[in-house]
Amino acid sequence: MPAEYATLEEMPGLVLKGELSIYTAAELKPVLFMLLQEAHEHLHLDLQGVDDIDGAGVQLLLLFRRELLQAGIELSIQASPMVAETLQLLHLQQHFILAPTRTSP
Repeated sequence: MPAEYATLEEMPGLVLKGELSIYTAAELKPVLFMLLQEAHEHLHLDLQGVDDIDGAGVQLLLLFRRELLQAGIELSIQASPMVAETLQLLHLQQHFILAPTRTSP
């Protein structure tokens, strides 16, 4: 499934659905970096709809995190089980603020 994205209304951020992979990283990179223009102190990524992530997706998250840190912007992530498990397997979860995921009523 290709990646889908939409900006958040309540704060600078993005909702991603589908793949965060080598097939979508090149498309998503400029979208993510445009968010740097909007964020001042905090940026949020909702990755709860991401059902596939690979090395390219992880690299994009790490690159984006590095750029945000250099700009003094905090990044929080709501991760899907797939994203959370991947970050944990790679021992990268400590590099991200993992926000609680929303549950359906």
